[in-house]
Amino acid sequence: MSDGDGSYTVNQYGTMYLGGVQLPNYASLREITEPNVAKNVTLDGSLYVDFYNNRRKWEISWKLLKAAEYDTIRALYDLQFSSQTMLQFIVDPLGLFVPVYISINEKNIKWNGQLIEGFTITLEEQYAIS
Repeated sequence: MSDGDGSYTVNQYGTMYLGGVQLPNYASLREITEPNVAKNVTLDGSLYVDFYNNRRKWEISWKLLKAAEYDTIRALYDLQFSSQTMLQFIVDPLGLFVPVYISINEKNIKWNGQLIEGFTITLEEQYAIS
């Protein structure tokens, strides 16, 4: 499983698929579990929290991507909006076959015309895990 902190070593679990497309070899895969809560602050300043369940996200990072690989991932990101559906994320060794919402972090991307450096996507599972 993970290295103890929710992260997995480079390509430890082999091939991953998103929307039926094989993703390029990744540098890191990190599992993020967050509680799904609703916070309410009353007029007197008291905080009340309703705990519902836990949600899971997967953060995938690449050190270097070719322009064509980036274009493929970007097309999958755009597809979720044009098709108005979530795409399936599949990692057989982890038993994952889940619909996900794709987020792209474009803040730290460096582009030299042929290679993209520091590219990360986050895949948020549609359904709660507990």
